[in-house]
Amino acid sequence: MSKIKSFLILLISVFCVINAETEKSNLKVIDRFDSLEGWKILSEGITIDKTSGVKKSCIVLNYEFKGMVEWVVVSKEFDELNLPANFKFSFYIKGEGEYNNLEFKLLDNKGNVFWKKWEYFKFPDEWQKIELKKSDITFAWGPQLTAKL
Repeated sequence: MSKIKSFLILLISVFCVINAETEKSNLKVIDRFDSLEGWKILSEGITIDKTSGVKKSCIVLNYEFKGMVEWVVVSKEFDELNLPANFKFSFYIKGEGEYNNLEFKLLDNKGNVFWKKWEYFKFPDEWQKIELKKSDITFAWGPQLTAKL
């Protein structure tokens, strides 16, 4: 079982996310977005808000890129998220903007980073469900070069 301290979502467009989950029979909602408590903005010129999503609430990032190298990062830390051996994250996304990179990151309590990176991601106009299985998330960097989820 893996223990994740926090997760980062790097998004380069307006988006909404809902319900990270394991198998349907063992659903564990990580955040219902009933409030914005705990969400941190790690970029300048960004606002975060709540709105209606696919199921209930979701978060929205508003920003305007004015230069060549800009990025949007939001993060939320959890006391400890115990992931089962065969987990899956699932969320819905939509947005506006040009093709860009989308990154989903998990950080463990030792400072190791695990991620899924989509290059040239086009944010859909309508809600699209994204599912990330354990095998989709790889070690990105950190102090333990052989760290595993």
